[in-house]
Amino acid sequence: MNKLATFMTISLLSITLAGCGSKGASQNGSSSDKTSSSKKTSASALNYQNFQSVKVGSFVDGSGSTTAYVRKALGKPTSTTTTKVSGKESKTYVWSNLNSSFKAKDVTISFENGRAIAKGYANADINHLKALNHQKVNSIKIGDSYNSVIQKLGQPSSESESGSGNISIRSVVYLTGKNGESTSFVFNGDKVNQITKSELK
Repeated sequence: MNKLATFMTISLLSITLAGCGSKGASQNGSSSDKTSSSKKTSASALNYQNFQSVKVGSFVDGSGSTTAYVRKALGKPTSTTTTKVSGKESKTYVWSNLNSSFKAKDVTISFENGRAIAKGYANADINHLKALNHQKVNSIKIGDSYNSVIQKLGQPSSESESGSGNISIRSVVYLTGKNGESTSFVFNGDKVNQITKSELK
């Protein structure tokens, strides 16, 4: 279980790095295909609700949303990266053209065998984010569910998820101060098990 948790944590970090938009091919045999991106508009189909509709599964159960469903729900990705390791192929899609209501820089979703295994979105510019009330954020406790946190605090400044069920790992970050102070919540099996206060860079 510890090894699996460690692997999923690495997957979450990979989501964040992929969102930064690396160019070209890597030594692991990955290649990128970018399409022209456009600025965020209110007409874009990709909003926070679309992002939430994408189900992430594990490598074992293959229960994640299909590539076909994600492309239909989120639209054509801005870029696609394909990686082959030991004969297995995985793909990572990045969407940069988001609905103006979705306060994020871009969305990244990774697939294996045609099923979503990890997803996340990067921070928007801090200057465009509204800091939450400290009292509200401090009301979140260890053991609270993911849905209860979203209901109380709204859309996080950034979010990433990997795995499913009791072995899922999800991390959300909320801006809590004008100087970049933030609070992050890590969920295991849909329950908060770690709360960290830090500073967004």
